Amino acid sequence: MRHDESVADTVIAELLRAKSRPAGKLVIVARNQRWIQSLSIAGLTRGTPIVATLDDAQNAMRTQ
Repeated sequence: MRHDESVADTVIAELLRAKSRPAGKLVIVARNQRWIQSLSIAGLTRGTPIVATLDDAQNAMRTQ
């Protein structure tokens, strides 16, 4: 397994774990289409804002 694949698997696992928590907010920062596709396949993009920068993430967290 390539390093970037193991990183992607770890990130997706952590996002799934975070999404299962009842309290809190989740914003995904994805800077390229490959990540967005991977997250979509994992079912994490439905109802979760996806942004390109940390500033955008902070703004999204304020408005949720």
